[in-house]
Amino acid sequence: MLSIERVKELVNDPSLTDEEIKEIRDEFYLLAEIIFEQWKAERETNSQQSEETMLSVDKLV
Repeated sequence: MLSIERVKELVNDPSLTDEEIKEIRDEFYLLAEIIFEQWKAERETNSQQSEETMLSVDKLV
């Protein structure tokens, strides 16, 4: 988990309150979850396409 101090370093805006930093941190986590779920979906799609390609190649042989 990212600490408040680390998020402050990353954001680099001293005018933000700790509460605003916490909200930003929460949004970072939501964004990371969306990116991870998209990666998993793409990986699954690519895996299925690879399997279909292998089956097609097997039929040719």
